[in-house]
Amino acid sequence: MTEPAQPSRRRTSPGEWLAAALLLLALPAIVLGIYLIGRAGPGPVPPETGFAGELNLAALLPLPAAGSPFRITSQPKQWPAERMHEKIDGEDIVYLKHGCVGLAAMTLTNPADANTLDLFLYQMAGPAAAERILAEQAPREDAPDPADRPEYVDVGDKAYLSYGCCYVRAGSFYLKIIAGSQAPGSVREVLELARRFAQRLERE
Repeated sequence: MTEPAQPSRRRTSPGEWLAAALLLLALPAIVLGIYLIGRAGPGPVPPETGFAGELNLAALLPLPAAGSPFRITSQPKQWPAERMHEKIDGEDIVYLKHGCVGLAAMTLTNPADANTLDLFLYQMAGPAAAERILAEQAPREDAPDPADRPEYVDVGDKAYLSYGCCYVRAGSFYLKIIAGSQAPGSVREVLELARRFAQRLERE
């Protein structure tokens, strides 16, 4: 009786042995990398770029036009409702009672005279909430001194000037531009920023 033929064995080449050895050496590093990535998680969202789950409010802040003498000296940042006290400690209670969702802010400065413009943009719970906060903070229209009365301007849904500062309601947003001076150039810049903000919201 003839014995069945034995299957021939293929010899492993030196190159294959080398590849297998390199894989075994790299395996611990691969496993460690996967473990560290999983442990680290996605990481926090910086306030400059928005907070998780909310609108990137800072991106809506109006920037000065190309020919403006004002420059950004405090970069746009934003805070969710529960952290607004970090920027407006004490005042946050006023906005929270009207259902404020978040705050974004930045500062502009004119290097020629060091005049500053502080911008505060609040995202409210809705247009009605934005209207309430605007009305609550507006000066009296029947103030004895005419200089103390609001000067209404055609910007957004409703807006007024008071001592060189501008207060705007546009949809669910409430924008305050606080000027450090009532100089004509400053007031013009304030109005230009307010209009740029309102026009951008209309386009979107």
